[in-house]
Amino acid sequence: MYDRGDLMTKSNKILLGAFSLIVALMMGYALFSESVTVSGTSTAKGHFLITSTCDVINNDSTYVGYVNVSGFKSSGTGSCKIENGVVKTTSTLSKPTEKVNFLVKIHNEDSNNFNINLKKVTSSNNMTPTGASGDILYIDMNTGLSAWYRVYKLDSTQTYCGHTTSSIRGDSNVSSAGILVKNDCVLYMIITHSWEDAAQLGLAQPAVPANGATINYNVELQFEQAPMN
Repeated sequence: MYDRGDLMTKSNKILLGAFSLIVALMMGYALFSESVTVSGTSTAKGHFLITSTCDVINNDSTYVGYVNVSGFKSSGTGSCKIENGVVKTTSTLSKPTEKVNFLVKIHNEDSNNFNINLKKVTSSNNMTPTGASGDILYIDMNTGLSAWYRVYKLDSTQTYCGHTTSSIRGDSNVSSAGILVKNDCVLYMIITHSWEDAAQLGLAQPAVPANGATINYNVELQFEQAPMN
């Protein structure tokens, strides 16, 4: 026979085990919810497990993933980080014709597919979309400092992570492209900072600052769950 003390002890263990399971489940949900907002991830309009990286292109490699980065080697210095869907880039250029190129990698590690849309582009420089480029090239016509970005769209008609060989440029083009990133697929972007040659723009060359010129350029992305097929 069981005595009463044994029964109470076993009941307490059962209750304690059930409580621990509930706490574990709650903690598991919290950890998943927070995992999309820690450093190196992005989230918006729902929670998605996204691992993002952003690096200055400093070599003459031909391909990174499916992106041909030949000719994108940087001549200036820069830094890049991604915070909650905002790709923040900063560069220092010492003279006209210098450029800094950043490679952005967005890896969908979630179980869901999602669409990427452009939310907005911001800059502390006096750069605005100018001329025939429409909303592609952001440039300060007084200094020749400019920045733009391109998105290497994944081909949504492919069964898995297919890709196109060309890139999409321009705010309106990116916003209307319907860029789908499937589960476990990677999307790439290249962001370019450039100090344009004033003579080519028909401008008088401004004085070059002793410490060089700094460009700050941010591209904010929005993530939305893709419709279920």
